[in-house]
Amino acid sequence: MKQLESVEAFEQLKQGKTVFMFTADWCVDCRFIAPRLPELEEKHPVGSYVSKDRKTIEQISEFITNI
Repeated sequence: MKQLESVEAFEQLKQGKTVFMFTADWCVDCRFIAPRLPELEEKHPVGSYVSKDRKTIEQISEFITNI
C-alpha cells in the first residue's frame, strides 16, 4: 500500500480509481482495518490503495475536511 505524501499526489490520485485510508492513532476502527487493507488490495486490484495518518500532513487533512 502506498503512503500519501502531498496534496499534489492526492489531487493526482483522486482523478483515478483510488481507495484512500486516512488513519489516526486514536481511531479503533482504523487500527482494526489497517492490517486487512493489503489483503483487500490484492483481492480487488481495481485501482490504487493509499494510506495516510491524518496528523502527519496537516495540509492534506485540512484540504480533505473542506471538501
